[in-house]
Amino acid sequence: MTSFAVSLILAVIPSLLWLSFYLRKDAHPEPNWMILKVFLYGSLAVAPAIIAELGLEIITSQWLAIFLISVFIEEIIKYLVIRWIVFRSPELDEPVDLMLYMIISALGFAALENLFFLLDPQLVSFASLVEISAARFLTAVFIHTLSSGLFGYFLARNYFLTNRRKKFSILGFLLAVFLHSLYNGFIITLSNQAGEQPGLVWGLFAVLPLGLILLYIFSFKKLRQLKFLPLKK
Repeated sequence: MTSFAVSLILAVIPSLLWLSFYLRKDAHPEPNWMILKVFLYGSLAVAPAIIAELGLEIITSQWLAIFLISVFIEEIIKYLVIRWIVFRSPELDEPVDLMLYMIISALGFAALENLFFLLDPQLVSFASLVEISAARFLTAVFIHTLSSGLFGYFLARNYFLTNRRKKFSILGFLLAVFLHSLYNGFIITLSNQAGEQPGLVWGLFAVLPLGLILLYIFSFKKLRQLKFLPLKK
């Protein structure tokens, strides 16, 4: 097996593991072809995101590019996948679907993003590839699902329940950007202070399971209670 194939498999595995977890939360499973379509388009969305980020990074400061521009672009592009594919589909028939599809788009995005990290020529051993893949499973891939999932929660409430669509959607988007930016800040701090403040590492990993619990209880369960409400056009 080639090194590229190994990197590709290890890049996709974290997203597939999270995907299997979230799909089990859906009482009415979505069609496999729709899941695959959203996942693939989410991965393809990495290309325009990188192009936009590189272009804007040239005309802005590095700090602004890392903390705001890149996060804004990624969250917008993951949403546009859903806007173009899911909003036009008859498969969108209950509130929890919208949140789930946002998570699937994020998982596709994270899978290809993982591949870029694993193709780093400095990662020469299989053990180092596995280590990076496992670390991103617990951090970057999870953060993508958490931020996009919560954004999807607000979108679902707007789309199915309320007439204040723009206001509620903007709130969800800003929350997604905040969580994603917070993660970037943690990673940069840890890389700059490696070995100096190990408590930050444990603080980051303590936040992750808490975020997962909140995402499940506050979002999935809440939307499942609303599944029989009519879709607003």
